[in-house]
Amino acid sequence: MTEAVEFAPLPPREAIEYFRSRGYAPPEQRFDWRDVWRAEHARMFVVAKATQDDVLQLIRGEVDRALSEGRTLDQFRADLRPALQRAGWWGQAIQTDPLTGEPVEVRLGTNHRLRTIYDTNMRTSMAAGRWARIQRTKAAFPFLQYRQIQRPTKRDEHAIYHEIILPVDHPAWAFIYPPNGWYCGCSVRQLTRRQMEREGLRVTDDFELETSPFVNPRSGEISDLPAGVHPGFDSNPGMAWLDVESAHEASRLGLPANWTAADRALIVEARARGLRDGVESLTLYDQAREPVGGIIDWSRGQASSVNLSRAMRVALDDDAAQLVAIHNHPASTAPSWPDQAMLLHYTGLRQIVVVGHDGSLYRVERRTPKAVPRDLVRGVGEDVEAALIDAIRGGEISQLEAGQLRSHITSLAIERVGATTYSYQMSFRMQQVADRNADLITRIVDWLGG
Repeated sequence: MTEAVEFAPLPPREAIEYFRSRGYAPPEQRFDWRDVWRAEHARMFVVAKATQDDVLQLIRGEVDRALSEGRTLDQFRADLRPALQRAGWWGQAIQTDPLTGEPVEVRLGTNHRLRTIYDTNMRTSMAAGRWARIQRTKAAFPFLQYRQIQRPTKRDEHAIYHEIILPVDHPAWAFIYPPNGWYCGCSVRQLTRRQMEREGLRVTDDFELETSPFVNPRSGEISDLPAGVHPGFDSNPGMAWLDVESAHEASRLGLPANWTAADRALIVEARARGLRDGVESLTLYDQAREPVGGIIDWSRGQASSVNLSRAMRVALDDDAAQLVAIHNHPASTAPSWPDQAMLLHYTGLRQIVVVGHDGSLYRVERRTPKAVPRDLVRGVGEDVEAALIDAIRGGEISQLEAGQLRSHITSLAIERVGATTYSYQMSFRMQQVADRNADLITRIVDWLGG
């Protein structure tokens, strides 16, 4: 019997994007794995008892490396163990439980724990990436079949789901989409209608999800736990990651009722295209028209820019239009100054919406009826860049975080002078970066708007 599955092949892009979208759990939620609960794990990275930032960053960096380079468990252990030992996070220790205030003897790093960290993060990341592909291809593959590996160590409690077939959009997948426990090897298989007919399969019409109440001993939260699913695994990490509904609702900025659903669907499509290709894509739609026939075009670009089609350029020159541009940012940053220069140059362009691959959603609406020269917008972008360079040299911010926040600060500065209205709902990870640098952001925006 082998100790663990070795994930040697390079995982799909979506798995990496999912993992990188997760922020760090707050310090008070790092003592026990149950302090981050259910779908919260899709937004927060946590390792129980890794309360120090430097330790959590070490572990996260090696998990990211394992995902992006296809490293095995042995490789993961070989590099991470000595680093954790140097950091003092190994063996037994005494820590204070933030829930009770009492000192507790705890287990820090061990070979078994590294196996658990590796296995759980690899499985959940791949499952989330797989869910993104399922959503992208569900028109052709509308059914999912639950598959349990038939091996001597299989879990009887998961066998109740083996070979059930349900539509992709069935609500049960929000609770029993695997993995459904530590080291769970279950998976799902996508099926077409023709495959179903050829193999003599049918949808499990009589399926009913059996649940029982479960109390989280850390928080007291009561939830309905599906039969056979380990507490804390009764959620779908990919579903939580891809959900844009709450962010969309909070950033609509006067969106016409007849375009609400289509606007949200186009945002989801822009993100799905980016996750598939790793590049930017863009679409235009005209709010002055009905959704049927109101979508202008899709255009595909490069990793950090997008090309406009001829149909888009014609539409942008129509001053009577009420256009909205929707596109994705692989780096999950806010609309860049070229994005906003386009918005303020074309008077028929009303809004620009940017969706990040981590789920961040940004919307900028023009407030001035007149065209704004591109050089003025570029000047704001350059001033922000110069201020951030000074902050990097002064040790106020890292180069990485400056790059993540540059477009956000530029958007705030352009809003401050009255040219736009800026609305945003950042992912947990990006909001953490903004919160860490809140004073610097305010100082730069005040300086530029003063």
